[in-house]
Amino acid sequence: MEGQHNDQSDFTNEINKALHTMAAHLHRYGSELGGLERTVQDIRDCCERFRSLQPPNALQTDCDTQENSTLSFSQVISQLRAMNSFRRELEHKTTNILALVSPIYNNFEVPL
Repeated sequence: MEGQHNDQSDFTNEINKALHTMAAHLHRYGSELGGLERTVQDIRDCCERFRSLQPPNALQTDCDTQENSTLSFSQVISQLRAMNSFRRELEHKTTNILALVSPIYNNFEVPL
């Protein structure tokens, strides 16, 4: 009976450790995605400022290329935001699972 209790306790500890690791990685990914989004926004803003400084007689193909690049950067930003939203959902679900399986978290209410 004692051996079974130790096996269950070891299993629970391993699950808690794995869930804590997942939550920590998801939290870190949020910081990295936020930094990447800000970087892409800065590049997009720089391209827009550069385009606004072009002389009015600039070739139309250059303007089209610059507009396409600005649009592409905006699309990347949108995709980063979608990934970050998905990451937040995974982090929330991981925290909820931790609350269910960990005695430390039994009285812990997880915010949405």
